[in-house]
Amino acid sequence: MKFPKSGFDPVFDMDAVTAAERGCRIRLEQEPGDTSARLNLAWCLALLALYEAGRETSVLQVMKNAEAVDKQTSHRIKAALLAAGSEYPGQKAGTFLRNCLHEAMLVMQLSYNAEERAGAQKLRTLMDLSGGGSAIQETDQEADRILAALTRELLLGLDDEIVGNYSP
Repeated sequence: MKFPKSGFDPVFDMDAVTAAERGCRIRLEQEPGDTSARLNLAWCLALLALYEAGRETSVLQVMKNAEAVDKQTSHRIKAALLAAGSEYPGQKAGTFLRNCLHEAMLVMQLSYNAEERAGAQKLRTLMDLSGGGSAIQETDQEADRILAALTRELLLGLDDEIVGNYSP
């Protein structure tokens, strides 16, 4: 995110974060089992979620303050915010957060590397401390559903093999 020459230097270079995110996604397209790239993607998504949450909070505050001014100015402020892509405050950050947690869960389930699993757990803890507890619960429930479905498929598949090969 580039800012005009105003003496303001952002703390994070969000262009670098989105470039890193793209790099992780490209790597995962080539090698879906790369849990290191998946964990890096989760961290990128966490940064994007936190950035968007701050941005969305600012947008909501501006919209709230716009109500206090005359109707024409209020309309102009809201139109500018909508043009900037802020028509659905809260949804973009939430999507980044859910995707982050999904990737972290995959690392925790699939990685053989203890450091990667610990990194994914630290990320989940950070997101919980940041108020993402309900998203963590949703992700855990989704993971439970997926694991249950996989278990059913494996058991049913084994049952079919056993029955098909069994002759009394």
